[in-house]
Amino acid sequence: MAGRPPKPTALKLATGNPGKRPLNALEPTPVLGLPKPPAWMPERVRPFWDELGAIVVRMGVMTEADGPALAMFASLMADAAEAMKEGPVRKEIHSEIRAYCTKFGITPADRVRVKVAEPEKKESVVASFLRLA
Repeated sequence: MAGRPPKPTALKLATGNPGKRPLNALEPTPVLGLPKPPAWMPERVRPFWDELGAIVVRMGVMTEADGPALAMFASLMADAAEAMKEGPVRKEIHSEIRAYCTKFGITPADRVRVKVAEPEKKESVVASFLRLA
């Protein structure tokens, strides 16, 4: 597919749909959260999966549909970590890691473009008690 990737509907809504193009009312919305690691993922990649997964879950950008992409990202990070033990890391690995950072909004410049829903505010025990009184 040629051209720029399409902007997600949620991002269009957050920016006011500047292009005024029709919005996709049927865009899928996967469930937020970290899925189980894929069975094909090597054990050496697991620490990177756990660390990156925790970060993107706290950021509110990880969904059940993102598991394969996170596994590839973690695999690249594991490859880079192993390569660093022997010397400089190939430029291609840097480029691929940067692409995954962009997709998950890992760097400060990438986070500017990502919008997430506000977390639910839980009522404190004291406020709940006072409300019942």
